[in-house]
This record gives sequence, C-alpha cells and structure tokens, in this order.
Amino acid sequence: FGGIEFDAGAAEVLINGSAAAESDLRAGMPVRVAGAVDPAGLTGTASRIEYRSRLVGVVGRVDAADGSLRVLGQTVLRDAFTALYDPASEKIEAGNVVEVGGCDDGDAIRATYLRRRHPVFVPGTTALELSGVVRDLDAAGRTFRIGDQIVDFAGAARAGFAGGLPLDG
Repeated sequence: FGGIEFDAGAAEVLINGSAAAESDLRAGMPVRVAGAVDPAGLTGTASRIEYRSRLVGVVGRVDAADGSLRVLGQTVLRDAFTALYDPASEKIEAGNVVEVGGCDDGDAIRATYLRRRHPVFVPGTTALELSGVVRDLDAAGRTFRIGDQIVDFAGAARAGFAGGLPLDG
C-alpha cells in the first residue's frame, strides 16, 4: 500500500464477508485495509482487512491462444502475474467453477488471484457471485446487465437500493 507496512496482528480479517484468519489471505488477493498510519507515513496498524472476490462462476470457455477465460459473461484476463490458489488452478477448463480476484482492465477483469473452487457446477448447491457496473436496467422486466451477463433480479432481496431498484452505472 504505497510503501506503508501495516501491522495486522490485531486486525479483523474478512474473506467474502466471513470472518477469517490473516493466514487465510493469499498472494494476489486484492484487499481493502482500514487502519491508522503513523505521522511519518511509513508504518500503520490495520484494524480491518477485507477481500471480496470479483466473481465466482462457471467457466464458459478458455481461449487457448491467450489463456483468457469467459465467466458469467465477463472476460477474465490472466498472465504471469496472476497468483494461483493451488496446482489445480493451473488446469482450469470449461465447466469448472472459479473464484476471481482482480481489477477492471477496460471491458475485462485482470485476474490477480485465481482459484478453481469446484470441478463442476451443481445447480442448487454451488453459489455464484458477480459484482460490477449495472447497465441496461429494465425496471419493469426486473433485469440488468453486468458485462454481457444478464441478471434477473425479480426474486432477489433488494434492500439498500433507492426505491428498491438498482440504478444504471
């Protein structure tokens, strides 16, 4: 974090909203750190460290040429700097369920962390997750898009949205 070294010994650690230990954090996971920084700006004390995956979903395809993935309508870019959870994450193929941590890269997600969670999707058992910018909101039809993924929110809890509906952008 800009060269600031944080003491995380007493920090609350959350991974995808659940309490975790600092040892559960992995290389490549983009985290948000809350805490205090000393007056010199060199060290700090973290009070909270939070990781939230960008998406958890079924791989629709793997591009053999560049190694990119298509997951929940999103293009996921991976490269030599993408940290893999374990050796199974090196052999991702269509149908696997993956967790992606990363940042926006144009119309894609640049994966900084990649984990193969399950070899196959099991309807009713395997949880999926997607975050991003809402586009093409259809309030009457109760749908919107994130990337190329159409989301039907008719049966979803919508607490926290003004008027009970998400907004474009």
